[in-house]
Amino acid sequence: MQKHWLFAVVAVPAMFFGALTAPAQTAAGSGQNATTAEQTHWYSPARYKKYNPIHLIHRDSRTASEQLAANPEEDKKLTVELQSLLPPRTDVRDMCSAFKTLEDCVAAIHASSSVGVRFECLKWNMTAVKPSSGAKSCAEPEIDRPLTLERAILELKPGANAKYEAKNALRKARENISDARS
Repeated sequence: MQKHWLFAVVAVPAMFFGALTAPAQTAAGSGQNATTAEQTHWYSPARYKKYNPIHLIHRDSRTASEQLAANPEEDKKLTVELQSLLPPRTDVRDMCSAFKTLEDCVAAIHASSSVGVRFECLKWNMTAVKPSSGAKSCAEPEIDRPLTLERAILELKPGANAKYEAKNALRKARENISDARS
């Protein structure tokens, strides 16, 4: 019985102190290269890059009109789908100039029709680019930077349910774009 107590008295502190010294080893002592351990600190964002899922999302860097110019079939299909919302003899590519994404452009077309505001005014608020024609009927935006669709609707028509209208327009735009690509 004394042997068991002696073993416990010696073994337990040895395991305890051995466990405390293991994490305290240096990077060079643990087999890692000391220079790489110094470059990536525990708080470094580079260390967590492989765990960040945002780098998996691929965003197209082309503007909306460039996307449509690269795919004329998609341009034709979208023009046919949105013809009831567009002025006569107007191409979607012409309407989408200055928009960063095709989704924003098509959503703006849907929102202008459902809310009852002029597309040129909505485009001016969303892109911060003054339209060449039809700008006389639009009030100049208070902020000279691009706004989200929801904020642009609120600025042009304060009484509208902008959150619902923007969400609905984006849903319709995604449907139109996926139909045109298929």
